[in-house]
Amino acid sequence: ETVFAIFADPAFIEAKYEAIGSAGADVEKNDTTNGGQHLVVRRVVAMNVPGFAKKVLKPENTIVQTEQWGTARADGSREGTWEADAVGVPSTTGGTLRLEPTESGCAHHVIGEVKVNIPLIGGKIADFAGGQALDQVRAEAEFTKQWIVDHS
Repeated sequence: ETVFAIFADPAFIEAKYEAIGSAGADVEKNDTTNGGQHLVVRRVVAMNVPGFAKKVLKPENTIVQTEQWGTARADGSREGTWEADAVGVPSTTGGTLRLEPTESGCAHHVIGEVKVNIPLIGGKIADFAGGQALDQVRAEAEFTKQWIVDHS
């Protein structure tokens, strides 16, 4: 529950995205009636766009990310879903989330898929965007570990 509370803390979310290079994270948090959470984060992400994708992606893209977390289970785990929409890009990105207690703390699992609906180059753009997303998830994990140490 401690890590889940951090994940839903707007101050943490804003600091996390600022630390990994996103500009102007705007967080909207809503508790659900069943003890879950609904989060919407809008931010600007800078990226080095490869030549083949420059007609579709800009050097800075607005991302709207939505996370829907369910209530805690008896074992303390939570599951959820996530979506990330790059405004103006014909794509779908999303997947599942799981947060579960372990003997040494907790494990956070993020599974996702990127689809880009553009003939001929959509697959290449999806591969590029998927790599960017994986790098971001890793950077977020490192930031989160340090945040927990610094704020414990």
